[in-house]
Amino acid sequence: MPIPLPNLDDRRFADLVAEARAMIPRYAPEWTNHNPSDPGITLVELFAWLTEQLLYRVNLVPDASTLACLRLLNGPEWRPSGTDAEAMARDIQATVRQLRARDRLVSCEDFEALALEADPRVARTRCLPRRNLEMEAERDQPGHVSLLVLPQPDGGAVSRLRPAALSGTVHTAGESSTALAGLGTRFRHELIPGDEINLPGVGTRRVQAIASDGALTLDAPAGIAAPGVAASRLDRIPLSGTANTGGILSATLQGVGTNFLAQLGEGDTLRVGEESRLVTAVGSDTGLTLDQPLQVPGRPEPLDEVRAFLEPRRLLTTQLSVVGPRYLSVEVRVRVVSASDQVEASLKRRVVETVAQRLDPYRGGAGGAGWPFGRPVFVSELYELLEGIPGIDHVPGVEVIPAAPDRLLRDGAGRIIGVDVRAYELVHLILTPAGVEVERLSG
Repeated sequence: MPIPLPNLDDRRFADLVAEARAMIPRYAPEWTNHNPSDPGITLVELFAWLTEQLLYRVNLVPDASTLACLRLLNGPEWRPSGTDAEAMARDIQATVRQLRARDRLVSCEDFEALALEADPRVARTRCLPRRNLEMEAERDQPGHVSLLVLPQPDGGAVSRLRPAALSGTVHTAGESSTALAGLGTRFRHELIPGDEINLPGVGTRRVQAIASDGALTLDAPAGIAAPGVAASRLDRIPLSGTANTGGILSATLQGVGTNFLAQLGEGDTLRVGEESRLVTAVGSDTGLTLDQPLQVPGRPEPLDEVRAFLEPRRLLTTQLSVVGPRYLSVEVRVRVVSASDQVEASLKRRVVETVAQRLDPYRGGAGGAGWPFGRPVFVSELYELLEGIPGIDHVPGVEVIPAAPDRLLRDGAGRIIGVDVRAYELVHLILTPAGVEVERLSG
């Protein structure tokens, strides 16, 4: 439903004449004859009539004005898609969408979102207003904005493309095979709205619409979205990081659940798009961990690329600093009591892995999106984390030792409760099996 346009000026002829007559005693007190026969009143009525015509036009925007406005917003090279009303409506919608797209650095949310768009090698970002981390990190600096950029780790799994619940719009590339196995699937017969296809791991889905480019809109799986909602579009996904192979195996990585011609192992090479990628690990669920895309010769480092991308988008008076995070080393020592049937070496390894994962800058934190910038490390949370490890009965002691002793947080009684982490810092954990003391549960 369109939004009703406001009436910019609702005065009519009678209103304008009455308003003018009311002003006569103030500005021309010697004018006493206000009858319609007076020549002055005749002129007032004439100008009121002309003004009413102008006010009527105020509420109307002619097509020429709309096109001029669209050209102003889109640039002098812009051309309308057509001459009819439907084409103009499409042009207006496209222009509004373009205006809503994030392209200027105003808020911290803008800095962080655009930095992620600047380079796929950027894993996380954090914007700190009124800070210049290239100079004095703790000093208030009006006009300065510092952007912390955490690049993807070399050789790390960038994204995991496990068998996904294929919902929404799925590209078919034309015609095809009875089950929808991944991107670009071709079916054995031409599909029409109302046909049903089976999605492995998802169930039967009904085709609701077919676009001119061969994209299917499927009804949403129960419990994921309202029926008929196109929840996600699965074509043109950059296949990087971890990709599920579906078991056994084609020479090129095509999409989710791809089957390859031969069993893959570590050291094998896959063709992903235009690049060759090395398999660095094969998980028990047949998930492949691929190495990072090769560095393109002459391509700038992630921080340099982000800086170059953001520079023309910043406000004129904003001084921008793009830097990497600083790390605060925190040593953790743990004393745990285990059940009698636990292997000490295995338990120590689980303790180290659990704490390391929680404080990891890429996959740590409560939600697994990475330990937050500036998030303190609290002893109480480490106790809770450790007591949830299978095989541990209870945790008698946890000690945290930051590289800077003044970062220790204490309660009112002077007891250590955690480690303070500055807004521009992440945690570098120092914890080895030697730092885990295991006692057996007596009795």
